[in-house]
Amino acid sequence: MFAASSLETSPALSSSVSRVDNSRTIAYLQPRGEAMTHSIEPKQKLSISWISWLS
Repeated sequence: MFAASSLETSPALSSSVSRVDNSRTIAYLQPRGEAMTHSIEPKQKLSISWISWLS
């Protein structure tokens, strides 16, 4: 399980990305990456659920 703070760090995010299907992950993160970076607070719950579902 990833802590919310883990999502704010590039190494943790890269680590989780490498553990799931790369094409699906990149397709998901690419359009939303900037939005997640600039508004991590509202996105935390969604991101945690998404990562937990894929792990």
